[in-house]
Amino acid sequence: MEHHNLKILIVEDEILLSFTMEEMLKDFGYNTISIANNYKSALDYLGTGAIELAILDINLGEGPGGLNLAKECFLKRIPFFYVTSYTDRKTLDLALETAPGSYVIKPVIPTNLYSAINLSLNKLKKESYFSFKDSVSTVKLKTIDILYLEADGIYLKIETLEKSYLSRMTLASAFEELPESEFVQTHRSYVVNLNKISKSKSNLIFIGKKQIPISRTFKDSFKLRYWV
Repeated sequence: MEHHNLKILIVEDEILLSFTMEEMLKDFGYNTISIANNYKSALDYLGTGAIELAILDINLGEGPGGLNLAKECFLKRIPFFYVTSYTDRKTLDLALETAPGSYVIKPVIPTNLYSAINLSLNKLKKESYFSFKDSVSTVKLKTIDILYLEADGIYLKIETLEKSYLSRMTLASAFEELPESEFVQTHRSYVVNLNKISKSKSNLIFIGKKQIPISRTFKDSFKLRYWV
């Protein structure tokens, strides 16, 4: 898509900074820009279906902030990244769990903002693959076709709509090879494709008719990525 047509949402409670970033974006050639200074306003913009890139401040004052908006972006397949003053490891780890396209530290400088935009857009566009050995040969799957992975004794079950595969690789090693923007671990025995979840309740998620548990160990990280 052309720069001047990309619809960008800036979510920032510091009004002066939001206007400053807007001017930076215009200098880059982006002209369709919306600004939200609070969570509710940002949610309304995201709900229109028109936003194509979101720039999120993590802290929006009292109540929900950028981490919560990241969940909405993920569910709507809207690329996003953070602009924040938080540099502590705890906040950084929480932010990375939501798989942003980038993480820009304030004060914002134009080169960092420009890089974050392109990284975020390219991350969503890139088609990814997962390769593994089954009992006969090497298999290469598009990650978009994978429903979930299940550890089953010494084997790993890779489930797709068309077929189930078995490999001798571990769940941990497979998870490292999968794109973090698409997959999350819910249990010591399960990694799931977030885009394939049909519903969730209590400590269970459903992919079609398959029930997959959410263990206490992984519940918090899962909630950051998918919670409705």
